[in-house]
Amino acid sequence: MVKKSGGVMVFLLLFGCISPETKPPIGKTTGLRKVMISSSQEVERLRNFDLEIIVQEEKYVVVRQDSAQIKNLQNAGFTTLPIKGSDLVQRLVRVHFSSREQLQQIIDMGVDFWKQEGDSLTARAFDIHLSRMQAAGIGYRILARDASKWEGEK
Repeated sequence: MVKKSGGVMVFLLLFGCISPETKPPIGKTTGLRKVMISSSQEVERLRNFDLEIIVQEEKYVVVRQDSAQIKNLQNAGFTTLPIKGSDLVQRLVRVHFSSREQLQQIIDMGVDFWKQEGDSLTARAFDIHLSRMQAAGIGYRILARDASKWEGEK
């Protein structure tokens, strides 16, 4: 009897689920800006500008916007800055899925995962992905607020 490797099975499952239309989680950094904030009320004000909030940290958010939206934000009193790589903070999450279709949906959202355990994945995700998963009813748990600083299970 031949024993199949779990890693090979995950690779085959993922390879079978990825569609050519799948785009990167945030694509190029063109159109991404750092917007300084001082309160959660300012985040709510930002939502009125119809922006995609990619990352939400305590003192800033990273948003995707076009040049007209940048001007509108600046006119509304927001400080916008070019982003640095360190501004694009991903969360380390455990994502639970119940079917191959739901797994495909997670992949299509652009969630970056590398480990499967049963019906859950360990992944890195931007806040925009977490919002989309929540809206789709996909359960997840944040393991670390900054995936780059995660030191493993505790």
